[in-house]
Amino acid sequence: MERRPELWIVAGPNGAGKSTIASKTLEISHALDPDKICQRVRAQLSPLKLVLGEKRFADATNLLAVLWVERVVASAIRRQRSIAVETVLSTDKYLKHVLRARQLGFEVCMIFVALPEPNDHVRRVTMRMRAGGHAVPEEKIRQRWHRAHDMLQLFVPYLDYLAVWSNAGFIHDDTPDPVLVAEKEHAQARVVVLRRNELPEITRRFG
Repeated sequence: MERRPELWIVAGPNGAGKSTIASKTLEISHALDPDKICQRVRAQLSPLKLVLGEKRFADATNLLAVLWVERVVASAIRRQRSIAVETVLSTDKYLKHVLRARQLGFEVCMIFVALPEPNDHVRRVTMRMRAGGHAVPEEKIRQRWHRAHDMLQLFVPYLDYLAVWSNAGFIHDDTPDPVLVAEKEHAQARVVVLRRNELPEITRRFG
């Protein structure tokens, strides 16, 4: 029997450690990362920075990267090819791709990665910046933490598989052991909470 194509969404607020967990758990070689693509776009279009100014250049290149990633995802779904993409999941923009993928027979899966509190994400992003990573305004980090938790609930009914991971070890350790907090194993299944105290904001919503 031919294996169904897969759409993987690797989701979670800034600083959660999404790429680390994705690299360990995904069979697909890598997930599209809008942040890394944005860095490449900025390097290629760097002369425009003098014309646009720093803020307009940053906003424009970020938009280009986001639009490019969405086009690639839509194209893969249309051609029924497996694909994985990273997102902070602060909006429902990927819901249309999820619904289209389901129509075309995809298995739709999500890995959601988080830390217990917004402050933890702020600290993790600060650590990453000191190591040469990109900056994210603190206000955005906090807003996205709350929105990502809301969006997770929106997406759950349309997922064939969900794994919620806590990366709390990331707060004090650059090589933490992630903890599986909750899991949904097939489309009709409910989400089973495995570690209720790890990510209380998420586990309380699953009952």
